[in-house]
Amino acid sequence: MLNVYKKYAILILTAWMLVFAGMCATFAEAADAVGKFTAVEGKVDILKGGALPGVPAQAGDSVAVKDIIRTKSDSKAEIVFNDNNILRVAQRSRVDISEYISGTKGVIKLPRGTVEAVVQKKLAGLTSASDAHRFEIQTPNAVAGVRGTDFFVTHDKNVTGVIVKEGVVATFNPKFP
Repeated sequence: MLNVYKKYAILILTAWMLVFAGMCATFAEAADAVGKFTAVEGKVDILKGGALPGVPAQAGDSVAVKDIIRTKSDSKAEIVFNDNNILRVAQRSRVDISEYISGTKGVIKLPRGTVEAVVQKKLAGLTSASDAHRFEIQTPNAVAGVRGTDFFVTHDKNVTGVIVKEGVVATFNPKFP
């Protein structure tokens, strides 16, 4: 009879350990999140940590550093970061969340496509000259660093374009800083 109680005790203890491990993983994912999708239209996928395969993104899904977001034709997405910065991703784009520390530093890589960034004014002071309060979008041949609040960056066929809707954005070629 005592052996039966030991078996049940071991089973119950194992079950509680699995539940606790699952809760820890959920809390760790939430702690690593730097933002979340607030809108997704069409086919948008996310490569968590840059790993294949991509999974379909949905509104409410979290975004973390090292995640890659890809939009297909006739698709778009909006990400709101924890510091209320907004990144709108146009169709046929790829965005790599390279670095992100809420309220301090955001480095977004744009290998292809178009994004609009709406950045809080508290991050609008400095660019890559200092790591403090930095928000920039990097394409393969240009860097657009925030000196304002609302701008677009596009990259296609080795050509980068920057359109400033409001504020000032400093740009440079990283090969010729």
